[in-house]
Amino acid sequence: MRDFSPLILKTLRNLLLADQPVLLVISGTSMLPYLKAGDRVWVRKAQWSSLRIGDLIVFERGRRVFTHRLIWKSFPFLITKGDNTLFPDPLLAPEKVLGRVSAFERDGMSCPLAGRRIFINTLLGYLHAGISVVGQSLWGIERLTQGKLKGILFWISRGFLTPVKFLERALIRVE
Repeated sequence: MRDFSPLILKTLRNLLLADQPVLLVISGTSMLPYLKAGDRVWVRKAQWSSLRIGDLIVFERGRRVFTHRLIWKSFPFLITKGDNTLFPDPLLAPEKVLGRVSAFERDGMSCPLAGRRIFINTLLGYLHAGISVVGQSLWGIERLTQGKLKGILFWISRGFLTPVKFLERALIRVE
């Protein structure tokens, strides 16, 4: 996630609309372990019809640009989620999508998001969709108990997220 000036956002959008790939640098921890701060992602224009569950998409919200995983697609909205979070992002209108990540670079190595990686991302998309349901359910329980179970619910929620993070690490190494 990065804050951008309106001029930079407009330039970014125009480059992608002109079908020019754009290289962005990841900051933050919301996509750990799949993407780390300092990783570089190649972003390309993406049509609504081509977006798939599990895709890493780049979108704008206010003056910020995010790279998160697509976990639900139902016209006219998308739902995204950071891999390192329990809760989904707010509903996303298609016009806020800047593009789809086509590859990422880490430590001088390039990893195209094609071939087997498409299957891996789809699997992770559905797993993270399930985790977001669990997260929202636990949040509802916390509200009903007026926060009395907050500590216990935190550890239960981590119990759902941790195995998926281990799976992500293993799948990243396989490629």
